[in-house]
Amino acid sequence: MIMQCVLAGAPRPKQITDPEKRTRNRRSRKLGCPVKIRLQKKKFTSEWVVYIVHGQHNHGTDRPKAHLKPAEYPELEDALHEWHVAELAKGNKVHGATIKGRARALWYDMPQYSGRPLPNFEEMKWLDDYRLRYDMPGGTKVFRRLDVIDLNDPEAVAAAQNATPFLPHSKEDRLFATLERHFPGGKILDPIRKFVKGYMSRFDASHDWNHILRVVGLARQILQQESPPLGQMRCDAQVVYLTALLHDICDHKYAKPGESPENLIAETLLQHDAPVELAMKVQLLAKNVSYSNEMKNKRVVKAIMDANPELAIVQDADRLDAIGAIGIGRSFTFGGAKQPDRGMDGTIEHFTEKLERLEGLMKTETGRKMARQRTERLQTFRSWWVEENAVFA
Repeated sequence: MIMQCVLAGAPRPKQITDPEKRTRNRRSRKLGCPVKIRLQKKKFTSEWVVYIVHGQHNHGTDRPKAHLKPAEYPELEDALHEWHVAELAKGNKVHGATIKGRARALWYDMPQYSGRPLPNFEEMKWLDDYRLRYDMPGGTKVFRRLDVIDLNDPEAVAAAQNATPFLPHSKEDRLFATLERHFPGGKILDPIRKFVKGYMSRFDASHDWNHILRVVGLARQILQQESPPLGQMRCDAQVVYLTALLHDICDHKYAKPGESPENLIAETLLQHDAPVELAMKVQLLAKNVSYSNEMKNKRVVKAIMDANPELAIVQDADRLDAIGAIGIGRSFTFGGAKQPDRGMDGTIEHFTEKLERLEGLMKTETGRKMARQRTERLQTFRSWWVEENAVFA
């Protein structure tokens, strides 16, 4: 039986026996601590013998740094480290992908990097070196303060036994964690998130809360890659994300008889202390996201978009979720819920009537690239459908 430190990493005999010769293998996601204790039972007896192979811990601030080069972007890493420490202090898990996403967002926000090409933060070596430079934990280790429980206090013991276990953050939580920096204090984002989640719960799965999450995620991706988008006008990230969250609140397809959500978006934002200018702008853009509205009022929508490039980003994000594999699933779901008389063949006709045309309506370069791939998936699926339906022709 062998006992090792939880930060032991992969076994490396030479380095384990001599910490001075130990080289750091950061890809193991551990710190390579050499502590190792072996419990061995004596032959022909019931006795156990303890062998301390190495009894001294070697991790944390003792990790070797001599081989590290100075940070290529020190201001960015300082800001990233400040955010990282704050997240750990809250008890949040900080995944490698979250760190990379935060680094990309900081790159676009910091003026000293404006106009420079985005570095390859996806490279594992950069992430490893950043963690080593600032003595940050690898993987998703969470530092949490442990409560001291008086074992003689039955109420305290019962409360500890019935405590809700710590659950890992969902994809939804990680998405909104990346948006929080655009909403200081979370005064607007958190209540709007709860409002939209409750509002969308009455819709079918083609226009549910998951659709909103995908549109917000796609809008974030486009915003990061189109900076500044559409000429030289910079986008307001708050406007982009709030419009993406609220764009289906005014959807006429789901309005109940007698319901008039004409000013519901602005009123909801104002109830949560949003500035009047922000509330009115988000409502204006949200009402002009839909495909049908643009087809009816092309000149009006173009004029609004010329003055507000945020609309182009949210439009592209919403339409990207209507095509590709997700779009196929949403089309059949909507057909079954709202147009059952058309049948499945009617849904396939919808591909050529609308969905395959959306690629030509994309406003951003990022949206056009993503739409090309997703449109090909639509066309491939439709060809399979025609082929399999030919069996009774």
